[in-house]
Amino acid sequence: MNAFNTIRRSLAAAALVLATGLAAGGCQENQSADDQFLPEESPTRASRQIAEAQAASGARADGNLRPTHFEGATLNSLGRAKLDLMLRDAEAAPPVLVYLDLQANDPLAQGRRGAVEAWLLEVGLKAQQYKVEAGPNPTGFHMAAQSMAGLVKMQSATVIGGPGGTPQPGDAAPAK
Repeated sequence: MNAFNTIRRSLAAAALVLATGLAAGGCQENQSADDQFLPEESPTRASRQIAEAQAASGARADGNLRPTHFEGATLNSLGRAKLDLMLRDAEAAPPVLVYLDLQANDPLAQGRRGAVEAWLLEVGLKAQQYKVEAGPNPTGFHMAAQSMAGLVKMQSATVIGGPGGTPQPGDAAPAK
């Protein structure tokens, strides 16, 4: 039994030494082949440029600044980041429209408006290049009834035909 315990301890020690060796230096190989398949993120990658363009377009289309974009009457980092995205939208025509989506009786509304205007001037815009409006962006709302009617039509539509909508032999005639 003593010999068995000695062998077991020797095997355990050998396994521990082997595991330590693999952990310390077993994965230290040349990874340059991986770099060609997984290049580092960079500002010039097309996927990053597309994502940034979409984020800028979305921020500009929304245009709302809410209480979460402020710390008291001061524009916080989230608010500055949103305004920065709005200014990066190369497709939109001036002026930049910023909507202060605040409660009507917000005692900080004037201070917040001033903070937004000061930041826009600080980054180089002239007064005629932006407009700050009170209330939510009016283009951000639409009646759900129109979308629901389209959904009902889409769900009840019967698709007839093969590829490209071409009628195939045996297709039923469309209902009139």
